[in-house]
Amino acid sequence: MRKKIFIKMFVFLVCVSVVVLSAVFVKQSHSFANEIKKVQTETLNISKEELELSKLMDNIGKELKKENLQFTLQHGELNNKPVEFTVKFPVEQKVDKALKDKIQSIASSVIKKNKFNPEQIKINVINVLSETQDFKSQIDDLGGQIGLKLIENNYKAFAIEPNALSEKEAKIHIKLPVENLDESTKLKIQKIATEVIQEHNFDLSKFTINVQGYLEGQTY
Repeated sequence: MRKKIFIKMFVFLVCVSVVVLSAVFVKQSHSFANEIKKVQTETLNISKEELELSKLMDNIGKELKKENLQFTLQHGELNNKPVEFTVKFPVEQKVDKALKDKIQSIASSVIKKNKFNPEQIKINVINVLSETQDFKSQIDDLGGQIGLKLIENNYKAFAIEPNALSEKEAKIHIKLPVENLDESTKLKIQKIATEVIQEHNFDLSKFTINVQGYLEGQTY
């Protein structure tokens, strides 16, 4: 008799254990399924956002190509920050205010058509030096870009001597007629050169910018 009661109790306990374990397993499975669903949803959201951004970049590129311009177009990462598009032109293409305004206008129009917030998207328009050039050639071209920027700022008489001191360091000599050079002008010239160097993604700490005057008829 006791044996039968023991067997019944054992069977009862086994059944209870199975029910409890099943409930726990179902709960954990449901929780795990929710986590998978959450991860999948987040992944889909990110993919959709990046897809829309890529589509926007393609549309901007198509509009710019209609202007018969040679350029490359890149965009920055999202991460809840304003998106940054950079339109890069080869060294031989003069990037002046007129071109920048034109690119900005085209890009802004496309951004609005694609229902993006223009205030959340920054447009950069710069020259890019060829990545296949050696450092000396890059510095020589950089000197040319500084010269173009000086002309754009109404400096007409000047000389630029870009010198690559090593594979990473360079010195830029900028010379103006003595009668046209005071401390205020010197600071403005240095600022222009600094901005050009930074626009082309060089490490400013590796550059020395020397602005000095020369006498008329002096060999420089």
